Amino acid sequence: MVRSGTPSRGCGASRWTGTRNSSRCSGKSSGASSGRPCWGGRIVAPYGKGRNGKGTLSRLLSNLCGGPAYAPNLSISDFEKEYHTSQMIGAVAVLGDENEVGAYYKDLSVLKSVATGDTFPINAKFKDPITYLFRGLVFEPLNELPRFKDGTYSMFRRWLFVPMLCNFTEGERPEIKKDYLGRQEVLEYVVHRVLTMNYERVREPQAVLDLKAEVMVENDPALAFWEEFGDVFVWDLLPVAFLYDLFAAWWKKTNPSGSALSKTAFLKKLSDVMATNDDWEFAKAVRPSGRMDRSETLIANYDLKDWFNPAYDGPDSFRKSMPALASTYRGYVRTAASPAPGATATATPYPPHLIHPALAAIDKEEEQAS
Repeated sequence: MVRSGTPSRGCGASRWTGTRNSSRCSGKSSGASSGRPCWGGRIVAPYGKGRNGKGTLSRLLSNLCGGPAYAPNLSISDFEKEYHTSQMIGAVAVLGDENEVGAYYKDLSVLKSVATGDTFPINAKFKDPITYLFRGLVFEPLNELPRFKDGTYSMFRRWLFVPMLCNFTEGERPEIKKDYLGRQEVLEYVVHRVLTMNYERVREPQAVLDLKAEVMVENDPALAFWEEFGDVFVWDLLPVAFLYDLFAAWWKKTNPSGSALSKTAFLKKLSDVMATNDDWEFAKAVRPSGRMDRSETLIANYDLKDWFNPAYDGPDSFRKSMPALASTYRGYVRTAASPAPGATATATPYPPHLIHPALAAIDKEEEQAS
């Protein structure tokens, strides 16, 4: 049996119940007509260090929902624990408070289901397990970018990372949290504004996309590797064996206490990264044909002995980095013009190769829905 609760009390909930579902947009929103949350099935995650308003916003949301009974405090790690999600029964929102700094989240399958309005199991102590459907907001403030074991795009697309850029270190006013945000007239004004604003759905401006790209790089070693070296390679043919050897050496240098991905896992993730990169294409068997004639000095810089020039044993990094070539290689062939020696690539705020086909399809679907 699938259960779904909608509370009828609380300052915000009492005004929403009976007129609009609390998890849907108002007015002309496509979310209101389709039953999909207006934030697009995403976990809203304001991010920033220091005093920037995350806690104040969380307190306002709690007061609007009617307090902890209708907006329980569940941190991201609570979704990995067996009994904690039972607090969500009858809630209209989940509001995180202090998410642990330095945490590594291994299993957020329940949180992913919650975010997109899918059913998930709840196992309350001393009670029979149930399958539950939650239609509310998940709000998880962050002081540090999260680290996930699940580095798939299925995870990234469920997050709306919002940079909090202000810092209120001077002139602290505790009465805002303790008094103003609990006043009936303030809460009524906020609810009125929300219900009368003319908007379709929450979109992702450039600052949000930039932050999401940063999180993706932090969580995907293959993506981080390509961000580091993608504009540096001299060769126009990059054998996969060379790429993995370079990745393993770079990872050991930058993460001495961590273990590198296996070759199979790395190449699979790299394939995902390269899926929408128009500058390179994969070839199962291709002749070098001049594409690897230049010295690839990353070989010397990262001491890739298997790629050293067997005919040279001196200190010159240029000569050392010109290996004896095989007749064919499996790897990535550059389709765009090679960069001139010493040229630097122009940085883009949200590199096209970060937009995985799955994410692009979701964006297109949402555009059509609106």
